[in-house]
Amino acid sequence: MLESEIIKFIAEPDKISEPEQSNQVIAYLNGLITDLESEEFEDELKVNQKWNELRYGIAKVLLGGDTALLERRGFETNAQTDRQIKLEPEYAEWKKTQRTLAKLKRNRQTLQGRMRFLENKLYRKY
Repeated sequence: MLESEIIKFIAEPDKISEPEQSNQVIAYLNGLITDLESEEFEDELKVNQKWNELRYGIAKVLLGGDTALLERRGFETNAQTDRQIKLEPEYAEWKKTQRTLAKLKRNRQTLQGRMRFLENKLYRKY
């Protein structure tokens, strides 16, 4: 089955007429979901890293002669950091990945229901 056919079946699951077709589309979706879950995990790590940078700041070494001073820049409370992180592009990307993942999981459930329906219909013939 071609990728274009699979995408068509995902968009319109009523077009699936055999359980085997549904099974192939579900297998394709499972691969996409696995890839997106790892991408979502990486995005979450980026958000956590950014949160830590915002909260605790980055220690900078300011050299003045032979003395080094550490400067701490960051928010004073977790609530301030939580508000700020929602404005960062890393957070937006993570949420976008989460929404896409949720959509694919819902589509997979729909296709699994369609496959069960077709299997029941097939078994009732005999």
